[in-house]
Amino acid sequence: MKLVIILFIVGVLGCAKKEKLSAPPELPTGETVVESAIRKVLGKASGELTSKDMEKVVEIHLGGSGITDLTPLKKLTKLQRLYLQGNRIIKLDPLENLTDLEFLELDNNQITDLKPLKKLNKLEGLFLDNNKISDLKPLMRMNRLRKLGLVNNPSLSGEAIGELQRRLKNCKIYGPDNE
Repeated sequence: MKLVIILFIVGVLGCAKKEKLSAPPELPTGETVVESAIRKVLGKASGELTSKDMEKVVEIHLGGSGITDLTPLKKLTKLQRLYLQGNRIIKLDPLENLTDLEFLELDNNQITDLKPLKKLNKLEGLFLDNNKISDLKPLMRMNRLRKLGLVNNPSLSGEAIGELQRRLKNCKIYGPDNE
């Protein structure tokens, strides 16, 4: 009797409607996300994105896009305003030659090293809240900087922020003591 019940259950389950299992859709790569954003800015849904197209992009919003790799941004050589808050960015190297940048929003990422920003001398606003920054030396010569966000970077010392404030007299620094 037990054998008949087991065979009945196996038969019913085996004959039940089977649904196809599919892999979850892949997350878009940084390149796909950046390309989509560029196309949106340019109003160009399809076709080749030329270097002339790239030079037309002066502002791009990529906040909360889940990107980790900034390499696709290297082509945007005329970029002035870049919003990258709320991603999973660690390395800033691809930004080092975007020397027309005036505003850079990098809050809520995983950034530790600011050396790639050293040549971005046109920056007036730089926001680095909620990262893992410990060394501010790369920012010491950014004389055009007017606003700098450093809130919640646990490895930053008040001494380092104070030294930077003495160097950048015209910059309002938002840090642990003056949020």
